[in-house]
Amino acid sequence: MKKLIALLLAACLMLGLMTTAFAADEKSNDIVILYTNDVHCAVDDNIGYAGLAAYKKEMQAAYNYVALVDCGDSVQGDVIGTLSKGEYLVFVEVKARKSEAYGFPSESVTYAKQRKISMVASQYIKLNMYFGAAVRFDVIEVYLTEGRINHIENAFDSYLKY
Repeated sequence: MKKLIALLLAACLMLGLMTTAFAADEKSNDIVILYTNDVHCAVDDNIGYAGLAAYKKEMQAAYNYVALVDCGDSVQGDVIGTLSKGEYLVFVEVKARKSEAYGFPSESVTYAKQRKISMVASQYIKLNMYFGAAVRFDVIEVYLTEGRINHIENAFDSYLKY
């Protein structure tokens, strides 16, 4: 009887180890943020844009949620945030207000600002060779005193062709 119990425990242990090995093949749900700062269209000489794109692809193979964010001016543009969601390359403009006394945060994304964001997006697409990618421009409104966020998908269209 003791041998039978020992055999059953050993079999359970082996099955437990095998399910852990199979689970290791799945992508992680951790959020990965790849961050560059003020690159002026030139990532560090040791990696370059091609290396950054390859590293992002490697991370996307291992993780479900990967974001590439550049918090600087690309070609003298403005802050860029890109997120992969489905088949779109999403450029995000974040605007915050303490109150609505001067209007909604999204109202500060004027036509001139949209044009500037579109031009920066065009440079980003060209530099990273994302030709033909479906592009979307979103605006995120942050209401500071309320602690509320409003995500406006496809907030504006670009006249540029990528």
